[in-house]
Amino acid sequence: MEKRKTCICQFCNVTFVPKKRTWQKYCSRICADKQWHKDHPDYHRKWQKENKSKVAVYSKDRTEKSRLQVRKCHAKKRQLVDSVRIHYGCQNPDCPVDRKRIPVYAIDFHHIGEKKFNISIFRHHRFDAIISEINRCICLCNICHRMAHKGDLDVSKIPLCRLDENGDVIL
Repeated sequence: MEKRKTCICQFCNVTFVPKKRTWQKYCSRICADKQWHKDHPDYHRKWQKENKSKVAVYSKDRTEKSRLQVRKCHAKKRQLVDSVRIHYGCQNPDCPVDRKRIPVYAIDFHHIGEKKFNISIFRHHRFDAIISEINRCICLCNICHRMAHKGDLDVSKIPLCRLDENGDVIL
């Protein structure tokens, strides 16, 4: 078996075995990029000055696209959470409030077992994480939710919400 030549990275001084070329200067692409930026500190600033109009149009277009994407994603998550609230309503059979008169925003998710995050604050969580969190909850109106936390409501007999991986309710 042939022994390969070792080299020393010119940026971080680490000994490495080159993958392709025996005359390789850097241990990784990261070190090569860092060295280039060290050697050319004003390159990006100079390019941005020369191409101000391109940068302005690009960043405005990119910002607007990302805003639209975020709004679309948040709307999808909001629709999931609201559809679960509408489908299940208050699951307490002895609820003091008329079920038909409970608005969507008055339905809370009561966690059974470990709570990883608050479902109502869903913006920073993945879609599948929201679904798995909903699967550990029951839906209660805000009055029954307070009763459950106080200990006046036995939640052990109430079935959990059940969603599949697409966010559809399992009957």
